[in-house]
Amino acid sequence: MIENLMILGKRILELRKRHSMTQEKLANEMGVSIGAVSKWETGASIPDLTMLCALADFFHVSTDYLLGRNLPNHFLICDDSTFMGGMVTDMIHHLGYSAKSVENSTQLFQALETALPYGIFLDVHIPDENGLDILKRIKKEYPTLHVVMLTADTSEEVHSLATEYGAEYFVYKPFSFEHLQAAIKAIL
Repeated sequence: MIENLMILGKRILELRKRHSMTQEKLANEMGVSIGAVSKWETGASIPDLTMLCALADFFHVSTDYLLGRNLPNHFLICDDSTFMGGMVTDMIHHLGYSAKSVENSTQLFQALETALPYGIFLDVHIPDENGLDILKRIKKEYPTLHVVMLTADTSEEVHSLATEYGAEYFVYKPFSFEHLQAAIKAIL
């Protein structure tokens, strides 16, 4: 129960910051005190059911997401190769999960504004922004998202930096269905 309170608090904080809102602005939007928002974010209290639904509607997420119950059923793939993105998407579908593929950071962050996936498979070499910079940005704006690096770059430098920036697993190209399956299992 305590863990769920902390997840809820972290999610409210994450969503508030992602929307560049102060606690005061969120409090005004929800019709509560600043202290109530602060207590939600620290896990000292929880919003009632009506407020939980209002928060979910306001931030365009599910109540399950707010409560840390997001089912690990949707993944986002960011790879500059349409072929590779499609192949990974097909493999993930074969494993029983949903997936969407995008080809650059602009599309990635637009997709994140629409719906939050459980995890992201991120290539290191993306044409409009370096994958490591994208990873840092993801972890800053969406700290609870799981990120798997999907790359042909096996250098120790890239591996070390990606790990430092928050990558949880690596799938090196070329890879097998089993490697992809192991990555999903590792982040679930």
